[in-house]
Amino acid sequence: QPLADGRLLMGSSQDFTGIHPEASPLPGGGNAALSYVVERRGTYTLAVDIIEKNYPLAKLRRDQATLVIDANGVGASVYDHLTSNTNLTPNQDVVAYVGSSRSTRKDRSRKFGFVNRRSEAYWMLREALDPASTYKVALPPDDELLQELYALSWVEQSGNIKVTPKEEVIKALGRSSDKADALVLAHTV
Repeated sequence: QPLADGRLLMGSSQDFTGIHPEASPLPGGGNAALSYVVERRGTYTLAVDIIEKNYPLAKLRRDQATLVIDANGVGASVYDHLTSNTNLTPNQDVVAYVGSSRSTRKDRSRKFGFVNRRSEAYWMLREALDPASTYKVALPPDDELLQELYALSWVEQSGNIKVTPKEEVIKALGRSSDKADALVLAHTV
């Protein structure tokens, strides 16, 4: 769903675990990032070549979509490059997302907080997908995406919601949860 000002959101999850879906278009999985563009049909595959500083991510941006970049680890250099070497405005055109950072939000019931931003982001998507929600979200028909979302669970930890850590999701799936991560990033702003 577009933001109030009409801009769309696009999520990108960079993954250098070396465990990629077999359907990755690059040899051996490469540095593929699978992303969803809100309000657009289809899946977009983006390659990030850090050595040559060739970021097609900025070139593939459509309709002034806000790019939400997973800025943990290697994604930090992608964010730095996009804000330093393109005409994209930080925190407007391109937003850094750090899942391990502190969360200050509460869930819809106002009863629980979140152990980190990643737990918050997945929980906000969960609440948006609730049929009773006024927020209108529809998931694309994608079996891998559903597998990744079903691999998640949560526990209450000292009054906070903690979503399954990514390492455990990778272990359960035998691959990274790139599609779910990209969807969550697109939903975080």
